[in-house]
Amino acid sequence: MSRWLEENAQRRGSTAAASLRRAFDVEDVAGYWATVANNMEAQRFRLIFVSDVVGVELRKIIEFLNGQMARTDVLATEVKQYRSGDIQRIVPRIIGDTQEAKDVKRPRGPLSRLNRELLLALLRRRRREAAPRQQPGYSIGRPVTLSSRPPTATSRPTSDSRARSFSGSGLKARWR
Repeated sequence: MSRWLEENAQRRGSTAAASLRRAFDVEDVAGYWATVANNMEAQRFRLIFVSDVVGVELRKIIEFLNGQMARTDVLATEVKQYRSGDIQRIVPRIIGDTQEAKDVKRPRGPLSRLNRELLLALLRRRRREAAPRQQPGYSIGRPVTLSSRPPTATSRPTSDSRARSFSGSGLKARWR
């Protein structure tokens, strides 16, 4: 496709990059072609019919295809033109963007409605599952400082109400 666009643009005295900028406001041409390649590989397409009148038959075909094809959008844009004297109005209408088609194309599964809160909850659960299991008598997550002096009668608790102390086996541990 890029070769075809380049050849076509050269015939018109332009470049493919200039054509993409003019037609689609593309700044990153390499990124554009990478996106095209990714969508082609994933078989994601968008087919759009544009006409001044979209008949009943075409509308039915578009709605049928759009409801059947999960990775392809099939739409039509009906462009009506209204004139009154020197005033011209162009009114587009999208056809085929039905709720049935949206239901077919909506991802399903546990991550189909992934949002920030759900993602954070999944990450917290995965972190808990990956953390080492707490053994009886051990504490995980609190810094502990050990003192080599055994407790004495002159030892005083700190004034910080959050500080705690315990003694066991002749050692004194204090944590905050």
